[in-house]
Amino acid sequence: MEEYKTKFHRVLFDKDTGNYSIHLLSCDHEYIKVKRRYSNGTLHIHEQCKKCGDFRGGAKSQNGVNMATIPFAITPPHTWEDFKEERTKLIDRLKKAQKRIRDAYYKTPEWTKKRALVMERDGKVCQACQDEPATQVYHLNYRHFKNEPLFDLVAICDRCHTSISKMDKGENYTPIKHD
Repeated sequence: MEEYKTKFHRVLFDKDTGNYSIHLLSCDHEYIKVKRRYSNGTLHIHEQCKKCGDFRGGAKSQNGVNMATIPFAITPPHTWEDFKEERTKLIDRLKKAQKRIRDAYYKTPEWTKKRALVMERDGKVCQACQDEPATQVYHLNYRHFKNEPLFDLVAICDRCHTSISKMDKGENYTPIKHD
């Protein structure tokens, strides 16, 4: 398992399977008192991390506080857009690496044998619609990638594979027909 860090994330990447996980880096917060102006014009005291801009809790009591000595809230050094851009690029890069690993595996004799066994077991019929000839073998999950038990694999047709992939991505899809 390879581990590396970016500006906002810690990434764990398995070079053998292509599986990955992305975690937010944590900040060792250094909170300071700041004032914020609310939309109604009133000033309130909050605690804000001077490193990342995180706010802790709600407004604090102003009793005995000289508001003139409290700085206004700081603008965080990084915006939400910076975070989203990094995460999008990171996921894209990881998915490309994952695809290269998976495509290479699908050319191996081990995969060819598993594929043939699944097609034979499923009678070369799509197990999603039970109507079309199966054209490919589909992973129900990738937890055991490269060491899949046959029950993690199922024969499906191109149409159902496209529909299932779109469902998984939350896209519009053609419903699987059971004629």
